[in-house]
Amino acid sequence: GGVSIDWSKPELSIPSELDNYVTELVSHKITIYYMLNFWDKANHPNGWEVQSRFKTEEEITRYLEYVRFIVSHFKGSVQYYELWNEPNVGFPLQHIEPADYINLAKRTIPVIKQIDPQAKVVVGCTSGSANPKSREYLFEILNSDVMPMADVVSWHPLFSNIPNSGKYPEYYAKYPSLLAEIINTAKQNGFQGEFTATEINYPGPGCGGCDINDPSFSDIVSAKYTARGVILHLGNDVSVGVGGTSSQRRVHNNTIRNIANVFAGVHAEEFAMDVQTESKNFKAFTFAGTDGSRLVALWTDGVAMDDDPGIPSTITFPGFAGWNATGIDILNGFEQELITGDENGNLIIHDFLLKDYPIIIRLSK
Repeated sequence: GGVSIDWSKPELSIPSELDNYVTELVSHKITIYYMLNFWDKANHPNGWEVQSRFKTEEEITRYLEYVRFIVSHFKGSVQYYELWNEPNVGFPLQHIEPADYINLAKRTIPVIKQIDPQAKVVVGCTSGSANPKSREYLFEILNSDVMPMADVVSWHPLFSNIPNSGKYPEYYAKYPSLLAEIINTAKQNGFQGEFTATEINYPGPGCGGCDINDPSFSDIVSAKYTARGVILHLGNDVSVGVGGTSSQRRVHNNTIRNIANVFAGVHAEEFAMDVQTESKNFKAFTFAGTDGSRLVALWTDGVAMDDDPGIPSTITFPGFAGWNATGIDILNGFEQELITGDENGNLIIHDFLLKDYPIIIRLSK
């Protein structure tokens, strides 16, 4: 949003600085996710006035020409191609009606696959799903016959959404069930690919969100909500993208880096645990590492504060007696051994402070 478009630069050309940038990313083994947004500058040198794109065969043909050009150029370098970003948004340049989007996806996916069979195609990419209209648009795609063809389903789940607040106060608490519904609906319609929730964004001080009315948060609170959003998705085997990093947000950016380090080579995996706590509202997700370790992320899921004293809780892991437990604080960037006890083959941690952001327990032999 807010990016000015240079209408004089043709779209069927790649600036050398972009080529160099992609080469640099590839050399560092960074996965590239390319958005196939197309302004059709050659035919619309003054921009767009129409309300909805891709209603004519002529416009679809031009889009496919653009797609062929980009995918042929970046074949082998780009792993993911996103079919449009936020097609549900109402701007004349951007808006595509759901039926036209589905049609465009069905026309475009085979073109990409023909040029680069390894590439994965991302569909959906809808704006903040707290808005009922955005959800409706996403579910039209999820319920369509494009599902068996697509490799990735994407949406934007969390923009400043916190418990009992804002335009959609119920949304935060209900989001986990919406997440399950998104996954189940896609699978019921023949989808066999991966899910990715992108642009999780809790704006920090002085940098607003997409809307002038969005709240902004302290650096610490922003980091806490972002960490919850990221780990909630990872715990459901959904990959994640975040928005709104800036140099003013040291805690937020360090927290993202810490999560990336802790969760590298880790996948969601269920195992038994028991939490005795006074908290009425906590979340816990379990994971396994490729090295045989197990991870648990726990937090209280109410309104986050800068300084949360925490709630002393007792955590039991059946069958893990004799394992070591390490506590990892992703917000403050340290880890320490936890004092544990063994009872009847179970590993027990007493007086564990449950906080309003994810603390990670790593179990290892």
